[in-house]
Amino acid sequence: WQNGYYTYTCKRCDATETENVARADYSAYDAAKDALKARLEDTTLHATVAAEINAVLTANALADKLIVTEQDTVTTATTALQNEVKRVTHEYTVTYMNGEAPHSTFEVMYGSTFSAPADPEKAADKQYTSIFKEWSPAKVDYVTGNVTYYAVYTETVNEYTVVFQNEDGTELQSSEVAYGETPVYTGETPTKEATAQYTY
Repeated sequence: WQNGYYTYTCKRCDATETENVARADYSAYDAAKDALKARLEDTTLHATVAAEINAVLTANALADKLIVTEQDTVTTATTALQNEVKRVTHEYTVTYMNGEAPHSTFEVMYGSTFSAPADPEKAADKQYTSIFKEWSPAKVDYVTGNVTYYAVYTETVNEYTVVFQNEDGTELQSSEVAYGETPVYTGETPTKEATAQYTY
């Protein structure tokens, strides 16, 4: 190999003859192979997809000395590698929704793993106090397409303090009553001192 050519010597000819033959163009092939190797170095890449990439590289491995007349072989292998590059570097959108509003949105390459964002919060209303429980649906092992997760909350009915007071402000009963329930007085019947005019 010299100056872009392989040199072949014919030993079966009547006389020694030398012929320079151009090497096949490996530039696109090498670029695609390098892109796949770089993808394999990504620590977020799932082992399943890494194995798939390695299988494609193995199936399309080429000898280093193919000549220009064998360019079709190089082209076929290059196409296979380029298709794999497109597959494993395509980015998909991962969205986490908190109610009707996006909580977090980011892009992830095919085959990569990802972490869920910080837990969201939901403001309490008059009836409920909400505590984050989980994301739904269950998180995928690695990205294969656009995916959306929704926040699920455990809701606890709020309780309110209900106080029964006598006319003079004396507390007769105090209790916690859940939102929507009717408070019930169970204490003693309140009294009021009689006056010259009235008995209560």
